[in-house]
Amino acid sequence: MSSGHELAFRTRTCGPRTWFNFKTDVLYIDYRSYDESDIGADHSLLSGNFRWDIGQFEPQDLQKVRRLALQSAAQVVTRQDPSGLQEISNILELFTGIEELFLEEHGICDSDNFPRHRYPREDPERLWSYTSPKEVDILSSTFEHEDLVHSTGYGHFDLRDYKTEHMGDGSGYFVDAARRFEEQLTTRRDFLVRERSFMPWRIPKVRIEYITYPSACKKLFDWRWTIWYRFQGKKEEQGRLQAIEAARLSIDVPRRHIFDRGTQPPSTFALQFEDEEEVLLIAREDEYYGYEDSDAWDYQQRQWMINDDATILAPGV
Repeated sequence: MSSGHELAFRTRTCGPRTWFNFKTDVLYIDYRSYDESDIGADHSLLSGNFRWDIGQFEPQDLQKVRRLALQSAAQVVTRQDPSGLQEISNILELFTGIEELFLEEHGICDSDNFPRHRYPREDPERLWSYTSPKEVDILSSTFEHEDLVHSTGYGHFDLRDYKTEHMGDGSGYFVDAARRFEEQLTTRRDFLVRERSFMPWRIPKVRIEYITYPSACKKLFDWRWTIWYRFQGKKEEQGRLQAIEAARLSIDVPRRHIFDRGTQPPSTFALQFEDEEEVLLIAREDEYYGYEDSDAWDYQQRQWMINDDATILAPGV
C-alpha cells in the first residue's frame, strides 16, 4: 500500500482481490478462445466482444487503468482481421483513461513456441518483461515453420506490401502498423461520437510487443542472430547457384529437338512439347501446383522472404 498498490477489480460476484497500482502497473487480459456456438451467447453481451472478457469488472476500476495489455492481440492490426478494430474499440469505451495499449504478439502463455530454444520454467512471481518484434522474426516461419509474429498478416503479406511501398525497407513496419491502428481507432471513435452520441474516450499509444520473462527475451535475441545467419547462408547459396546457371546458359549449345521436323510428321507428343527443355519446365510446373501438403504450399508462398531482392537488417542489440 505504501508503494501505491490497492485492492481492485471487484466483479459482479465477489469483492476486489487483486493488488494493483493504477499509476504504474499494466493490466493483462487473457484471450478467450471461442467457437461458432459462442456467437450470441449471453456471456459475451457484457463484454461487447468475444476475445477478451471484461464484462464482469466494475466500470469504476476500468476507468482508472492507464496501461492495458491484451493477450494474442497483435493480429488486429492486419487487413485479414477487420473485426479486431471493433472489439478493441468496444474495450476502450470502458477503459476510457488508457494511455498505453500493448498488443501482444507472443507471450507467457505461448512459451512453447517462443522461441524454439526452450528455456526453464520460471518463478511465476517474477516480474514479466516485454520487447518489440523485428522484421528478422518473420524468418522463423521459413526456416523453422513457427510464426512468432501475427501482426504482418497471413504469410506476412502485409509486410511484403509495406516493403514494396517503402523501397524494400521493412524496419519501420511494426511502428507504422501500430500508428495506423491508432488512426483507425480515432476514425471509429469520432464516428460513434458523431452518429450515436457516445462520450469520447482517449486514443492510447498502441505498441506491438512480445510479453514474456527477461530470460526469454535474451533467448530471443540469440535466436534472431541464429536465424539471420541462416538467412545469409541461404542468400549466398542462391547466389552461387545463379552464377552456375548463368555460366551454363552462356554456352552456345543448339537445342536438340525430340523429333526430326524434316523427315516425318510430328507426333501428338511432339506437337505438345517442342523440345526437352519445355518438357522439363512444364513438369516442374505440374509438380509445383500438385502440392497437397499445406506446409509445402505455405513454404512456396513465403519464398519471397529469401528471394533475390530480399533484404533484412541484422538483428542488432
